[in-house]
Amino acid sequence: AVAVSYDGREEHPIQICEDEVMFLARMPSIGYKVYYIVEGCPKKETSLLSGSDSLENNYFRLEIKRGSGTIRALYDKVNERIVFKEDRYPYTKPVFSNLMQVLYEMPHPMSAWIIGPISHVENLVDGAEVELIESGPVRATIKVSRKYRSSEILQYISLYDGLPRIDFRVLINWQELADEKTDAPMLKISYAPILNRPRAAFEIPFGCIERPPDGTEYPALRWVDLYDDEYGLSIANNCKHGFDVDGGTIRMTLIRTSYSPDPKPDQGTHEVVYSLYPHRGNWRDALTFRIGWEINHPLIACAVLDRMGQGDLSEEASLIDVRPSNIVISCLKESEDGNNLIIRAYDASGEGALAEIRFNFDVKEVYEADLMENPIRALEVQGGKVRLRINPFEIKTLLAKASLENLLKKAA
Repeated sequence: AVAVSYDGREEHPIQICEDEVMFLARMPSIGYKVYYIVEGCPKKETSLLSGSDSLENNYFRLEIKRGSGTIRALYDKVNERIVFKEDRYPYTKPVFSNLMQVLYEMPHPMSAWIIGPISHVENLVDGAEVELIESGPVRATIKVSRKYRSSEILQYISLYDGLPRIDFRVLINWQELADEKTDAPMLKISYAPILNRPRAAFEIPFGCIERPPDGTEYPALRWVDLYDDEYGLSIANNCKHGFDVDGGTIRMTLIRTSYSPDPKPDQGTHEVVYSLYPHRGNWRDALTFRIGWEINHPLIACAVLDRMGQGDLSEEASLIDVRPSNIVISCLKESEDGNNLIIRAYDASGEGALAEIRFNFDVKEVYEADLMENPIRALEVQGGKVRLRINPFEIKTLLAKASLENLLKKAA
């Protein structure tokens, strides 16, 4: 079977995952599209190749080391570049990536808020089980199982046909305890890309800041990027905000074992979703901020098994388009008074731009507003578009005279 777009222009292979159907869809900006699952064979062959400890698509070739679950090698096929290589230098120690590390915090007060001095570090490089659990035309996945004391760590590493990133899903059953007299284990995941004197960029709300790669733990919103003059590696995730960069090694904190004031806040099951995004150039060139948005705001699929009527909506619609690519729409909502539509846009690159926002529905008046949704000035609407200057990292709020009640019908 294949997934075919309503107009027949797209045809994608599908993959059955338990009781779900999976395929890659090309969606319009802030919109939707209807696909039909029909009988047939895909015309295009998948780029996915998989072995017991390796994955490959048209972008990357990934090798996992048995026993440790670390990445033996990652090769960027598009840019012809080695991203990771464990045995990097002859006659020297291996340089690990996808390395689970346990850092032991010495007892200290206010452990829920403060990371204590580290007494020692343990690398989890033994006893991992590596298994290919999925090999289809859309996605291939390797499962890495690890145990640490009383805890279990499951890591699912996936490549998709046609996506330039490596996806990870980590399930942790954390059962470790600590107190004022014992060291508290903290779990991190570490990656060491091959870069030359890299710099580190951390996303903050509506912006980005460079911080020194000195090993200090810093906060980040959705992503961190490590890059040099030619190449870089982004880590984007859906729920973790503690990172440290030490020279050319980047680590993400997965879980801690705090004990004060709550003696057991971290025990139980945790799920972390993140992606590695190797890229040419820096984070601006690679539009890393969009990867962060994609992971945190995935597409929502709705299956209709019995289509009773024709309905009021077309089979494809886009509400709003925005250009250029460094301008991001972070909010689309009804105004607080319920009478208008609020669009919030910002420059995510720090470069600024003359932005063009196209409304694909009937809108007569558009105003620039403040963050409290009070109109500041009217914007000229031509052909359903408005243009305005957005300065580096600036947030702009637009108020459009349009009713949400009939918005989708007008867009359709």
